[in-house]
Amino acid sequence: MKKIPTFHDGLLVGVEILKEKDVMLRIEDVDGQRSNLRLHRVKYMTINDFSEGNIILDVYVTDRLEDERETIAHLAFGSLDANDSRVSLYIEEALKQHNKLLIIAPSYGAEVIALCADIELIEEGASGEE
Repeated sequence: MKKIPTFHDGLLVGVEILKEKDVMLRIEDVDGQRSNLRLHRVKYMTINDFSEGNIILDVYVTDRLEDERETIAHLAFGSLDANDSRVSLYIEEALKQHNKLLIIAPSYGAEVIALCADIELIEEGASGEE
């Protein structure tokens, strides 16, 4: 897997739902280069505050799910306490499946949180828009 850049000050410009529970996140960096993050076999995903300008502060990817108990509890179970035994069982199963957690933290606009089987970086090149 290619290392996922932070895309700091880039833009989240689109989201596409694909077959097989895949999702494509379309990103443009500060130099106008377009990239896609393809999330394979998404289990849970939230996108909050998607707006006209979705400026990215940071993109964070981890497979250390135990370190993200509160995030996973909220993502998979809503308001369930992070210390609930169901959260522990869910994290244990997700770890066995080698799932990854993606967080796009915004400077402005959309926050994305997704738990998926894998994340693929697909670089496209310049956007061509002026």
